[in-house]
Amino acid sequence: MRCLVALLSDTGLGLAEGAGLLKTDLHLKNNVPFVRIQKHPRRCLKARSSERDVPLVGEAIWTVQPALQDQSESLFVLPEAQPIEHYSGQLSQCCG
Repeated sequence: MRCLVALLSDTGLGLAEGAGLLKTDLHLKNNVPFVRIQKHPRRCLKARSSERDVPLVGEAIWTVQPALQDQSESLFVLPEAQPIEHYSGQLSQCCG
């Protein structure tokens, strides 16, 4: 959970957004590393305008880097933060 808290505090992501972050959402080879927040089957967004690129700074970079070296089959940056249904009471309403 420490990693999730560090990610949220340095990015401003919502709890369900951070917990549901996929490895494919990471873009670390750019001049400014970022995560792309977009709708996917395990993470819904409140509005179309919620889709955005969020720069990774400070502890947030430290938090996501191990996910790129993780050889497990998990699609998630923070698999220990699953299931994300605990973080979003509206998940079944907008994704179900």
